Order: sequence, then C-alpha cells, then structure tokens
Amino acid sequence: MGIVSCIIPGILVGQLTILIGILNILGGGIKLWGMAVPLLKQGNAPSRPVPPVLVKLNSAQFTLNLLSIMFGTSMLIPGIIPGQAIGTILALVQVCFCIFFACCQS
Repeated sequence: MGIVSCIIPGILVGQLTILIGILNILGGGIKLWGMAVPLLKQGNAPSRPVPPVLVKLNSAQFTLNLLSIMFGTSMLIPGIIPGQAIGTILALVQVCFCIFFACCQS
C-alpha cells in the first residue's frame, strides 16, 4: 500500500494514516501490557536484584511504547498534539533507540 501511495500521491493517504495510527497505538499498548502483566503477577514477592543494564533497557522500552501511543493518537486525532511536539516525539524515539542499542552493545 505504501508503494502505491508513493507512486500515485494522495490516493491512499487517509487509509494509511488511520492504519499507521491504529498500529502504533496497538503496538505500544500491547507491549506495555506485556511489561505490566509480569509485575502484577509477581505482587509483593521478594525479587532478586536486577542488573543496571536491564533497568535501562526496560525504561527505554517503556518510554518507546508511550511515545508510540502518543504518535498513533496524533495520527488519528489531528491537532491534538502540535506539529512541533510531534517532531519532538519523533526525536525522542530516536534517542530511545540510541539508548536501547547502546545498552545492547555493553
């Protein structure tokens, strides 16, 4: 669909915008749910110490999922987030990816 939209401008823009928005919201929400379920099941049971790299990876993943939901919401509801803020969200996604990859390298 993306190739057709690039070759024939404007023909699928509305449908692709809705699709990208829904996929971003669902993707971020499913991953946040996947991070929350083990914590809810664990309850107050004593846990082992968590390595610092895992804490950094989890915080980067959490932030990335929230930013994905914010970006998807801005795709579905135009004007809810100003244009400059969308640019900031996308820049923060890049920063999260850099942190994610830096943690994986160490």
